[in-house]
Amino acid sequence: MQALSAVTPSVRNLYFGAVMFAALLIFSAASAQAREPVTPGELAALAGVDKTLDEVVSALSEQGDAIAQESGALGDRESFTASWHKAAALSFAPSKLKAAFAIRMNGKLTPEETGTVAAFYQSPLGQRIVGSETTAATPAGQQQMMSEAEDIMELLLKSPLRQAALDRIIRSARLDEMSINMAVNVSRAMLIGLTTTGTGATRMTLEDIVIALDEQRPQIAAETAVMTKLSLAFAYRDLPMEDLVAYAEFLETQAGSKHADAVMKGLDAVLSEAALSFGNALSGDLERTPI
Repeated sequence: MQALSAVTPSVRNLYFGAVMFAALLIFSAASAQAREPVTPGELAALAGVDKTLDEVVSALSEQGDAIAQESGALGDRESFTASWHKAAALSFAPSKLKAAFAIRMNGKLTPEETGTVAAFYQSPLGQRIVGSETTAATPAGQQQMMSEAEDIMELLLKSPLRQAALDRIIRSARLDEMSINMAVNVSRAMLIGLTTTGTGATRMTLEDIVIALDEQRPQIAAETAVMTKLSLAFAYRDLPMEDLVAYAEFLETQAGSKHADAVMKGLDAVLSEAALSFGNALSGDLERTPI
């Protein structure tokens, strides 16, 4: 299980990224009239998801550096790190992720539903939500969140109403369920690539990876649930209760629920495909035989 141990830090970082992507793309707002139709790509930019996707390469590159330092079964560290950065830049290129996500979202909403979502982002409430989420999703925001995690959760425990509002958002958007699936799929794809880079006498097979992730699923679920609650508590820490309630109410409407579901499934597919491409690119650049 050396390969699973080695990849854990980078995958855990992606767990957080996946949760924050979800937060960036779950909409609240209310009775807005349909406006000029916008494309899926324009809607993603309006929501701020384009800025979040810009952060994936740098976050993944940092985790590659950490893996190179922590693992002794990857061969030459400099070669591994250089190949990791190259594969990350190729497979998780922001333009590629944005285009793939726009394709996945195409046709998922009616023009009226798209107009409702777009109207939210143009509202004061929408701007506050997106501003809070995009700031929290930056590397600096993630570092701050982790350093203040204990205080954030203690404060949340002292506010049952606020905790209930966050739980309502998580439940309505199916954040826990979708984030777990996303984390497992991305982990599987990355493990396939990382396993091929090992220099040990034995390495995991594809069946080994599937079994290992199935065994780890309860732990992944528990960690993801904690990260989901923590990330939302941090992102929305300065927003008043009425904003959170309005957000949750929108998620419970047909348009809000439909969009949240399409977004999470779209991100799951896009990130999983990119992670598999990353694994193949990494092993290819290191001239290792794929499993």
